Amino acid sequence: HRVDRRQRQMCIRDRVSTQSTGVPFNEKLITMSAVDLNTLQQEAKKFSAMQDEIQKLAVNKQKLLTQLHENQQVQKEFGLLAPDASVYKLIGPTLLKQDKQDAKENVNKRISFINDEIKRNDNRTKELQEQIVAQRKKVTGMQEILQSQSRAP
Repeated sequence: HRVDRRQRQMCIRDRVSTQSTGVPFNEKLITMSAVDLNTLQQEAKKFSAMQDEIQKLAVNKQKLLTQLHENQQVQKEFGLLAPDASVYKLIGPTLLKQDKQDAKENVNKRISFINDEIKRNDNRTKELQEQIVAQRKKVTGMQEILQSQSRAP
């Protein structure tokens, strides 16, 4: 029976040779949705966007780690202060006296917040890396299908 061109594009010939399986040569058609170049390009753009987001997350994590280190240094400095030492906070061009205990609590809250942000960032990175692996497989599979379609008679 005849197979029109569109149906041929939607099928991939999977040749099973006697050498690889021990079964006599036959052809079986695996029906797949047709892959066009536009679809492949859209999926490749998604893949590229995911990679860009991973890079942004890495930059963001580095900033968070820097902030964490700075706040941990401030926390250490509080430990070195004399009990009667004054603490000042820079607000705009003005230094305002601040309660030492309030300042410590603020730094501890910032450290806690930064740690939470780092965890959130790490979770998103892990999630995105899994999506990238899946997207890479999808794009590679689509490329193989497209190549097979262009070789099909």
